[in-house]
Amino acid sequence: MAFREVRVFEVRELLRLWLAGEGIRATERLVGFDRKTVRRYVDAAVGLGLVRDAGDQAAWLAASLADIEHAGQQELLNWFTAMGAVQELGLSLEWSTFVETHCFNSNKVFAIWR
Repeated sequence: MAFREVRVFEVRELLRLWLAGEGIRATERLVGFDRKTVRRYVDAAVGLGLVRDAGDQAAWLAASLADIEHAGQQELLNWFTAMGAVQELGLSLEWSTFVETHCFNSNKVFAIWR
């Protein structure tokens, strides 16, 4: 298989599906990635503190930039930025959705934090 760049929205969708309870094979089918690619991103996110159950924000917030870069998961930096802002502002997620589009450069993720 040829090299293909994985975009941030694709990683978000992959992790969203996994967090929603989809297995590796189901996630592979739904996002169109190789199973090894799905496993690599899930393992990296878990290694940085992501959990399916409660979402251990403390582990995410404790990870350093060096930890993230060493894991080779620069795409996850957006998640860390959002987590820090949400914690600092005392907000919680009220609503979110993923919108697939064929009109723009990339799909979009929308969220409301209050």
